[in-house]
Amino acid sequence: MTKILKTVLGKSEKIKRATNSYIDDILVDETKVATGEVVAHLKDFGLATKPPEPLDGGAALGLKLEQIGGELQFRRGNEIAEIPDLLTRRELFSLCGKLVGHYPVAGWLRVASSYIKRHAEGSGWDDQVGEATVSKMKEVFQMVKRDDPVKGCWHVRGERSGVVWCDASSLALGVVLEMNNNVVEDAAWLRKKDDYNHINVAELEAVLKGINLALKWELQTIELKTDSATVNGWMKSVISEDKRVRTKGAAEMIVKRRLGNLRDLISEYDLALSVTLVPTMKNKADALTRVKKAWLVPRTERKVGSTTACCAGTVNLRDMHNMHHMGVERTLYLARKVDPMVSRLAVKDVVRSCDNCQSIDPAPSVHEAGEVSVGDNWRRLAVDMTHYRHLPYLSMVDCGPGRLAIWRELRGESAVEIAKVLHSVFLERGPVDEVLMDNGAAFHSETLKRMFDKWNIHRLFRAAYRPGGNGIVERNHRTIKAIAEKGNITPTEAVYWYNMTPRSGQTEASVPQQSVFRYNWRHPDVVPAMMDVESAPVKLGEEVWVKPPSARCTTRWKTGEVTDINSRNNVSVDGMPRHVLDIRRIIRGSSQSEESSTEDGGQSNEGSNDGSGEEDVGREAAGEEHQHRYPTRERRPPAWMADYETEEDC
Repeated sequence: MTKILKTVLGKSEKIKRATNSYIDDILVDETKVATGEVVAHLKDFGLATKPPEPLDGGAALGLKLEQIGGELQFRRGNEIAEIPDLLTRRELFSLCGKLVGHYPVAGWLRVASSYIKRHAEGSGWDDQVGEATVSKMKEVFQMVKRDDPVKGCWHVRGERSGVVWCDASSLALGVVLEMNNNVVEDAAWLRKKDDYNHINVAELEAVLKGINLALKWELQTIELKTDSATVNGWMKSVISEDKRVRTKGAAEMIVKRRLGNLRDLISEYDLALSVTLVPTMKNKADALTRVKKAWLVPRTERKVGSTTACCAGTVNLRDMHNMHHMGVERTLYLARKVDPMVSRLAVKDVVRSCDNCQSIDPAPSVHEAGEVSVGDNWRRLAVDMTHYRHLPYLSMVDCGPGRLAIWRELRGESAVEIAKVLHSVFLERGPVDEVLMDNGAAFHSETLKRMFDKWNIHRLFRAAYRPGGNGIVERNHRTIKAIAEKGNITPTEAVYWYNMTPRSGQTEASVPQQSVFRYNWRHPDVVPAMMDVESAPVKLGEEVWVKPPSARCTTRWKTGEVTDINSRNNVSVDGMPRHVLDIRRIIRGSSQSEESSTEDGGQSNEGSNDGSGEEDVGREAAGEEHQHRYPTRERRPPAWMADYETEEDC
């Protein structure tokens, strides 16, 4: 029937592009062709149809469709029947097939159906499966009637990106494909009974199955989400290729082979792959790897209270536990020496409610790890106080991707000094949104609180006795101090070299200073490009007239020699930079030059080695003291002398 229907619809190119058929269901895009035209076309070839019906409230492909929240959603099309008290293996497999069927989304129902079929009693198709299996099927049918997992979005847009949730357990592997925040397909596989691979290998296997599922949807950008920290590290190493994957143990070659397959998939299909570590409670694929806990309890174990009967009389589990206060396994082992029928659940309840076990060296708990880093630069600043060679320093590290570091030496460890340094940093670079600090007395002071309130900065304090809560700045201490000690330099200079080098390989984008500054820092050993030397109205080595300070119209200018040309308006005369407006070129006639040379010769016979010109010669002849050609400081008389006549005024 499928072949006949597709052949008839393909007779018209217009109808072929506007229709999509599956067995005896035909979906018509009315924006391209009218429904009546399709009915008439089928009638021409002798195919009768039922009256057309809209998708909203109708049925297609064995699914019922309805409009929910502005989107067309599908749900199970067939009704769920009642479970008889007696079931054969044939009937059991038929019921499980109807539960899961051809539905793209079935959730926990997939692994539950597979688990029941695997553990059903009997070997032949007509053998009875037993009361335990029938009871499990009735539980499944009741849960399906309350909340059927077979539901989802009918129309999936042709996106090239999606999210793949992966998970694995000792029981099964689970994968969920999500596009536009809608689950479009899921899958689950029971692990073989003789599958003794490590759980990390199973998690990696689930990742590969998830990528294969995404490739069937022709996705190019895939975000993988897993709750395995080990697999998350392996995946990031394969994607970034910044370091070699290190793994040991019996499954070393199995892991490397699967990672090699993953690397080939990325290169061959040009995938843009990213990995995110999520908590188990938030992993959407976790439900596809678990069944009810009661199904996993062996039959030999039965629930009993904290008191069990044995041949010696009544034995209280709490009294037995109070003898030693050991854990569940050891307490269960000792209790079964007295009564082999003691339940693990009963022992666990006793150990869990013991005050001594709760208050003295309690068992480690699991928590959801937080994130100290943020996505934007200069939004959260990690601040701490440290010491290097007995000197206090205030260290500041940007928690954004750039990780820019700032260290300031402190005069003291008071709150006033810390507030002054932070205030100057905020004035220079602008305020941040949050400041992460430890629980020192200075950081909890009112001085810092007032300063942060002035800038509208939110204060964050790490948990006491948990340095990892401010781990970014703590790790920076080790880095900066190691650089300073190895190079025998100060921490502030070590921070300069840290901010100039990339944090990841040779990537320029990971250089800390480039995350905040728009310009690149120059390496000290790189000679800067010299600007073209500008021409000046005088030449190097030329003698010029130099204007003395506080010169009047009757002041005689001194002479000097041009020692350097700084720019067109700035030259150095006898080592002192002077403006070109304060110097004049010396212009001499031929007769003056001869007289000058004669006078110079006469002075040299008297032992004078100063050839500064006519001015100096004339002054020496007049008996004046020789003045050095250096700038003199301008002397301003006191204000009270303005009322008196002095010799200078005369």
